[in-house]
Amino acid sequence: MLAAFALVVSTGLAWVGVGVVFSLTAKKQGDFVCFMFLQSLISTVASMSMVDFAALRAGASSRSLELAIAMGLVAILSALGFWAMRRAMDLGSHGVVWTISQAALVVPFMSALFFWHEHAGILQIAGLAFLLASLPLCAAKKDGKAIGGSSMGWLLYAILAFALIGASQAVSIIPSKWEGWTDAA
Repeated sequence: MLAAFALVVSTGLAWVGVGVVFSLTAKKQGDFVCFMFLQSLISTVASMSMVDFAALRAGASSRSLELAIAMGLVAILSALGFWAMRRAMDLGSHGVVWTISQAALVVPFMSALFFWHEHAGILQIAGLAFLLASLPLCAAKKDGKAIGGSSMGWLLYAILAFALIGASQAVSIIPSKWEGWTDAA
């Protein structure tokens, strides 16, 4: 239990760090393509360190082509989602944009409920409802002023980021739902 708690806290701290890096990149008008390439390279190296290539060569994955297509789609949707998030950060509040974009974690949860008929308890449904209900509050005017200036264009990009990032996460769980799928890698 303590190890699980430590992992949750570590993950949360890592996401705070990622949010700060995204915010600084947007604030400093850094080269976003370079930043995303570097982020993708680091993620790929980290992911590849966990793959059992011997199991793959031995035929452990019978749906490699379908998996490659699904993961390619995940990469494209993610890249477009993070581009939209960056654009929203250029136009609006970094913290609010980050919050809306990362709330996309509800999309794979809802996908599992609706498409694969996964079970959710009352607390999970309540958490989903509270999270979704809080999103409009993030974009609400405060003291008569729109967040991010007079234009609400940032909100359209934030919603686009939410949709694209959520779609990428939903697609990423599809292979785990394939009939008879096992991933020994």
